[in-house]
Amino acid sequence: MKNSESASKKMMKANAEGDEYGYNIFAKAIYDVFAPIKPKLHKRRGESAYFQWDEVFDKPFEELDINHRKCLVGLIEGKFVYELPLSYYND
Repeated sequence: MKNSESASKKMMKANAEGDEYGYNIFAKAIYDVFAPIKPKLHKRRGESAYFQWDEVFDKPFEELDINHRKCLVGLIEGKFVYELPLSYYND
């Protein structure tokens, strides 16, 4: 039944619901936690580029586009790297 029209519609609906949750609810929760902390952001693959939080996320959450919201989720999924201020690490 996986090639049926009904299965395709169910899969498309499930994907849309997942995106709605991921890029709105989950991304907002990540933004709300990290925005006050303002971690330093790193490029992941061996590049030595660093970005300040406000350089990347320079708008309120509601004004961020889908790519920025995907980046927020990527912080948790390990697609992007962040460094918390020293006060968050043990001595």
